[in-house]
Amino acid sequence: MQSNLMHIELIHAKLDETYGLQSLSSDSIACPQQLNGFDCGIFTVKYIEFLLAGKDVSLIRSDYMREWRKKLAADIFSQSFDL
Repeated sequence: MQSNLMHIELIHAKLDETYGLQSLSSDSIACPQQLNGFDCGIFTVKYIEFLLAGKDVSLIRSDYMREWRKKLAADIFSQSFDL
């Protein structure tokens, strides 16, 4: 947890230096952690989704990741990519 706080402080300082975000603040919250070496991306997506929707991140569970990964892939691949 200490390492995460250090990273948050470094990110905050860099954002402030680059963009002048003196009013930017951060909070540390307890949240579920991945139990393997490959769910970090979907955990991050779900945290962002839950936080933006005002949902409780403690509802994010490892046993949901497989289905959420399938849904995310279906959502991405259903989009039109006209380049």
